[in-house]
Amino acid sequence: MNMSIKNKIYGILMLASIMVICQNCNEDELLSKYPKDAVNTGNYFVDASSARSTVAAVFANWNKRYSMYQRYMLSYLDILTDDAYTRIKDHRALLNNYTFTEAHTSQDPFKDWWIYIFRSINDANFCIEYIPTSSSANFTEEQQRPYIAAARFMRAFSYIYLTSLYGDVPLHRNFISNTEDSYKAKSPVSEIYTLIIEDLLYAREYLPEQWPSEETGFPVKAAGAGMLARAYLYNKDYANAEAAALRAIEIADESGYELMDDYEYMMSYESQPNKEFIFAINFLGNDDWSKNGNMFEGMVERLPRGGDSPNGPTLGPTLYAVMGGDGWGYIMPTRDLYDEFETGDPRRKYSMWVPGDFYGIHEGETATYTNPYTGITYTYEDGDTIYYQEGWSPSFMNTRKVTTSIKGQSTVQACGYDIPILRYAELLLYYAEALIENGKIDEGLAQVNLVRSRLSVNMPAVSASNQQDARALLRHERRIELNLEGIRIFDIRRWGIVEEVLGASANSNKVLVRYGDDTMYKGTECEFPQDLLLPIPISELDINDKLDQNPGY
Repeated sequence: MNMSIKNKIYGILMLASIMVICQNCNEDELLSKYPKDAVNTGNYFVDASSARSTVAAVFANWNKRYSMYQRYMLSYLDILTDDAYTRIKDHRALLNNYTFTEAHTSQDPFKDWWIYIFRSINDANFCIEYIPTSSSANFTEEQQRPYIAAARFMRAFSYIYLTSLYGDVPLHRNFISNTEDSYKAKSPVSEIYTLIIEDLLYAREYLPEQWPSEETGFPVKAAGAGMLARAYLYNKDYANAEAAALRAIEIADESGYELMDDYEYMMSYESQPNKEFIFAINFLGNDDWSKNGNMFEGMVERLPRGGDSPNGPTLGPTLYAVMGGDGWGYIMPTRDLYDEFETGDPRRKYSMWVPGDFYGIHEGETATYTNPYTGITYTYEDGDTIYYQEGWSPSFMNTRKVTTSIKGQSTVQACGYDIPILRYAELLLYYAEALIENGKIDEGLAQVNLVRSRLSVNMPAVSASNQQDARALLRHERRIELNLEGIRIFDIRRWGIVEEVLGASANSNKVLVRYGDDTMYKGTECEFPQDLLLPIPISELDINDKLDQNPGY
């Protein structure tokens, strides 16, 4: 998925339009003719143009705020796991240490995740209900279906996130025009997955292989098929997951997607859009940002920290010379993730920097840098090779994935890096997992080995004689292949291994953080079953007396 400039502008305009519509949707007006002199549900939809704008609004909720994919969400999802650590003190207490309390629920990120995902659902319901009312006879039912399918895809996608993070949540099948209608009790996850599967079956059927240029960025048929396989897996329906994953691979192949040979290039800014990113959240480049108001700091917040900060060390001229300035370094890989890589697996270097890695070439005037941990001062002349140093982050490592140089950008907070949500490699791993869970060990590991045999990876094939060992190999491969892409939190929760991975209370200090240090731990303070789910925001509980808080809060 690659959100175009036009789609983003439509999204901003449509959010305002829906607010106007809602203001005109009181009970009296629903019983009378729609006013023709104001935008409302009775006269807004005309043709493909109006359908396009409303569908764009559904996506806008996912990248319109810092706490969403615009900046923090990708990193926060990984910091909640054993894969990542954060240097920011306020974030560290909440995310590294799992110190969730009701006091936190009125703050970012959990309040915003709840609110904006539900807004996406409501905007999707608006599309699903009212696109069929379009007034143009030339905008036929057949032409409407792809837009409805895109909206149903996003409704399902939103509910997959909500149920994974919060468990049972309110189920909304209809557009809410009256605030009181939003106050509902939770529905069980099983009931919500019934709707998720219905939506994704529709999406797989009616999403196009590709969209016209006006709708570039909407989910395609391969995305619908892949998300359906994800839904079946998350719902532990392995028989249907196997069939759905195989069909998703077939559709992706027919649509021109593939496992790209070069892992490093595939994950680079220069490759985007590419043949492996089946579904992604795309951002405008620096040149377009000032004209269109789009901001994405996700890439910047993952770069090594530059400049003085009470929360982390100073890189000094080395960062400015190679990557540009103003990196924030909110997220860094853990030693635990580093240790998960097999010896010789090149995906480690493609994904993270550790001490001794080639980092870049110094350009410009002579500069000095004193490592705050070793006290050693380095002098760099123009053309000197720079190697990553342990003093550049509290974990002595930094995230390389989903980063690119910001050197020379006029607005360093803006970039065009696409956030991968579903890649072709994951389709293969979906299929592998379903096969293994269905007892087809050799067939499942054959799919795992396809991922491992990517030309630029070229890791040896694996084998197993029993389901338990095959499952462990599959889970290892998912952690490595998809590392630092915001996926692992969903995996460890659906596999039921959060307590095993993070530990509980006094036994929680299991996640090593610092490269070369066997004494520094992430220090999670999990309590179970509380920390199996995120807390529901207090603000939601205050206004909806039908909701109850998740266990333990």
